Amino acid sequence: MTKIDEYLKKDLNYVQAVAGFMVKDGKVLLGKRKKVSNDLGKDLYAGIGGKVDGEESTDECLEREILEEIGVKVTKYQKFGQLKYINPHNPQWDMEGHFYLITKWSGKPEESEVIKPIWFNLDEIPRENMFSDNKYWLDLLFAGKSFEGVFLFGSEKSQVEEYRLIEI
Repeated sequence: MTKIDEYLKKDLNYVQAVAGFMVKDGKVLLGKRKKVSNDLGKDLYAGIGGKVDGEESTDECLEREILEEIGVKVTKYQKFGQLKYINPHNPQWDMEGHFYLITKWSGKPEESEVIKPIWFNLDEIPRENMFSDNKYWLDLLFAGKSFEGVFLFGSEKSQVEEYRLIEI
């Protein structure tokens, strides 16, 4: 039995969260995280998103977070990934993330107090300045392939200790 299996048997409290990746003309919009909760990922590049509020769906959360954080109304998107994050040394970071490609929107991305949006060519994404799990699944997302998985993080901040990822 793997460590992931051991943790999956436990009744962990996963925070539901979303991240959207706006793509157009061979580019992707990432956000440089300026203001974060629980000291998670400050100054890293990531998709735009946040935590699900109350009874809202992940789709509703995506629409709300993108509008709040960068002032853009998303009009066409699709969810491709769902991942559980287990952080035994920082349980407040236990999350279930839902990952979207966004292909249509209205408005121009604007910087806010929490995030600075920056366009990158798909082949020039700053992966070394992103969450450490992204290198395992970003290419699946950008290829429009559905995936699910689990990532277990070790005691060293944000380092993947073990993972399970499948294309579905």
